Amino acid sequence: MQASPLTIRPFEHRDVADVLRLMRGLAVFEGYIDKFCVTEADLVGHGLGANPRFGVLVAERGGRAVGIAVYYVIPWTYDLKPTLVVKELSSMKQHVPRALAPH
Repeated sequence: MQASPLTIRPFEHRDVADVLRLMRGLAVFEGYIDKFCVTEADLVGHGLGANPRFGVLVAERGGRAVGIAVYYVIPWTYDLKPTLVVKELSSMKQHVPRALAPH
C-alpha cells in the first residue's frame, strides 16, 4: 500500500495542539521533558501573532501533522544578510523516509 503524499505548509491556528504534541515528543526523545515549559498559549502568542518570534513548517500526511520544523530568522549578522536557524526538527518515526532513518 502506498502512503499518501507528504505536504509541507506553514503553521496555522489549527495546528497548535499537533505542534505541541510533536515538540513534547522531541523533548522526551532528547531528554529534557522535565524542563519543557511550552504551552498552546505560548505557541499562539509567540508564533501566530502580528510579529511572530518563530515560525513552524508542518509536515502533513493524510490530513494529520506528522512532523515539524521550528525556525527563526536572524535579520542580519556580519554580512548584513538574514540567517535562517532551524531550532527543532521532529517527525513521527513511521513517517521518516528510509534514506534518513538510522539502520
